[in-house]
Parts: sequence; structure tokens; C-alpha cells
Amino acid sequence: MALIGLDLDGVEADWDGYLDSQLDLVPELHDFPRQPDRGWNDFAKSDPRHKKAVYKILEHPEFYGSLKPIPGAIETVDEMRADGHDVIFVSSPWESNPMGYQAKADWLAKHYGSWARKNLILTSDKTIIYADVLVDDKPVIKGRLTDPAWERVFFDQPYNRGLEGPRIMNWTDGSWKDVLHGVLESVQGVN
Repeated sequence: MALIGLDLDGVEADWDGYLDSQLDLVPELHDFPRQPDRGWNDFAKSDPRHKKAVYKILEHPEFYGSLKPIPGAIETVDEMRADGHDVIFVSSPWESNPMGYQAKADWLAKHYGSWARKNLILTSDKTIIYADVLVDDKPVIKGRLTDPAWERVFFDQPYNRGLEGPRIMNWTDGSWKDVLHGVLESVQGVN
């Protein structure tokens, strides 16, 4: 069996969905240029007024607690564990959010149970984490190691679609099993 690392934001938690739901509530963001093929961070860089307003949303103490799980994510993690895989959650901290660290741990406990909180790794450098597979939506993962221990699997988002590599399209159709099996077979010789 395998050690599977799962990113939180954009893979398990619907970060973009919640941020999108807040855009209409902030007057400075009524002209925010949403483009589905770019992540929220790209937009925030375009206009200082937008950046300030987006950060106001992201830094709200209840931001993380307001995120909903991505459809099928909870059931998929349950299936992974039932299949004998070890699951860890690997996420980058949002350091300017005063509740960011604790809120991510609390979010996991709320949606997955206390076992998940104990299996959370918060780091700005995911390359140093040991896992067989890392499922992440981020287009590029940079860090100290150029050859991390894990094999990268994209969780499909509009902003990473131009990149090549194994890809999980969603958690609801069960195809994640084939994707992970294929990756694990190539790196571990799993049958």
C-alpha cells in the first residue's frame, strides 16, 4: 500500500469556490477580472486595490472554517484508507491569516475526524515531504529538492490544465483509483 499526500486548498477544500462567493460582497471587487484558467493569486497581482480586497477575505479569521469540501473528497479519503493506504494532508500555510494554521487543522477534524488533524503537515516547501504520491492543484511546486520523494499527480483545476502529468479530474467518478494505481505501479511496481 502507499503513502498518499493530499493538498488541502483546491484539492480537498473548495478554496476558489468560497473566494468566488465572496467577490460580490466586497465593493472593491465588483470589477475583479475573473478568468477561469488563472488562480486567485494571479488576479490579486494585477491591481493593488484588488490585492488588498482579496487579502481582506483571505485573512478573515473564519475564512478556512467557511470552506466546503470538494465534492466526493471525504468519501474518497475514506476509500483510500479502507484500501489500506496511509493518507497525509500537506498544505502551505497562509501566514498572514491569524488563524490559518489552527483553522486548517480544525477544518480537517470537522470534516474527516481527529485522525486527520494528526496527519496534517503545514510547510512552505512540499518538496521535503516524504510520500509515494502528492495530489496537488498548484501548477508548479518549488522547493529545496529538485527531485522530491513523491510522484506528482495533478488535481484538475482550470489554471493547471496546460500542464502534462497524471491527473485526477474529480473525486466523484472513481477514476482516481486508476490514476493512482497507474502512478504507483510505475514507481513501486504495484500490481
